[in-house]
Amino acid sequence: MKNKFQFINLDGKDDNLESNNSKEIIKDEKEKQNNNRKKQIKHKIYISFETRLLTMISLIFILFLGTCYFILKTINYGQNESIKYNESTDIYYEVCQNNQSECLDEGLIYNSSNISKINTSFDYIVEYSKKIESNISYYITAKTRVYDRNEIDKLLFKEEETLINKDNYKSIEKKLKINETIEIDYTKYLNKIIPYITTGNTQSYGEIQLSLFLKDEEETREVSSLVIPLVGNRFHISKNIISNENQIIEITPNEWNDNNIKYALIASILIVLCLILVYRCARLIILVTTNRSNYQKNLHSILREYDRLIVIARDGYKANEEKEIIKLESFEELLKTRELIQKPIIYSKINDIKSDFIVEDEEKIYKFTLKERN
Repeated sequence: MKNKFQFINLDGKDDNLESNNSKEIIKDEKEKQNNNRKKQIKHKIYISFETRLLTMISLIFILFLGTCYFILKTINYGQNESIKYNESTDIYYEVCQNNQSECLDEGLIYNSSNISKINTSFDYIVEYSKKIESNISYYITAKTRVYDRNEIDKLLFKEEETLINKDNYKSIEKKLKINETIEIDYTKYLNKIIPYITTGNTQSYGEIQLSLFLKDEEETREVSSLVIPLVGNRFHISKNIISNENQIIEITPNEWNDNNIKYALIASILIVLCLILVYRCARLIILVTTNRSNYQKNLHSILREYDRLIVIARDGYKANEEKEIIKLESFEELLKTRELIQKPIIYSKINDIKSDFIVEDEEKIYKFTLKERN
């Protein structure tokens, strides 16, 4: 009678189950290693040689145009510039009578025997289409004159005095405004002309004219005036003002300003950037055309040292689009991957400065790209 022995697993588990569990553990460990490897790999965006060269040339062209533009803006500071402007003047006045607390408004008929003083206000406003540096002078004069009514060109009395004089009135704005207030002693000016006024049948005429003058480098011009009669019991006051719209002035800058300095600085920066890009572009082209560049040396070294592990794809390599592509940063990482999955390394030439080394398994593609560094 033959003895039959039956081995019983003391822990209650079947050997086949344990073996399957071991395989699952190994598989999970392998998957975990692959996931860790993926996390450690930094994916970089590769830009081809042609794209880099075209981008550099485009940037050089743009920077060159920008440099020319700002250089022209800098050196053309002395050219004339046309600026539009609107200007207007006005005169406000009130007539104050003797022993009266309130003064009469303008535009009325006044009695000369009751007038003590006339308060006047001269306004001048000019608005330019852009900010400019204005440097003007202005003054207000009072001209007292007596005419012979029979000979209008004959002056019996003439006197002129400057009431206000302002030099070098500066402004760097789009709008310039002048406002000056003057009090006219009517009795004082009337007394000046009394000796020249004939009694009885009056043949003389006297008046005082207040005028605002603007003075710049080119000319002096009267922009407003107020005429106050000094004879007759009843009179009215007349004023002459201007309103000029859509006028054009030619500005010729004669010195550098903040804008010129800014344009020169920007042009200098663009020149430096343009030269840097020209240097990098020339260096990239030289690297491609040089017989033994660093890229070619590294490629030759890899193909010579690991020729037994490398398969050359003569017609290029086309990857399976359904597989996941994992990019490696060094050829040593690719060697470790090849040792792990026991697959050959495929060499594929892309262009004169770029090659791919590939290891492919059932699910993933591991790729290291060797290229010329610019």
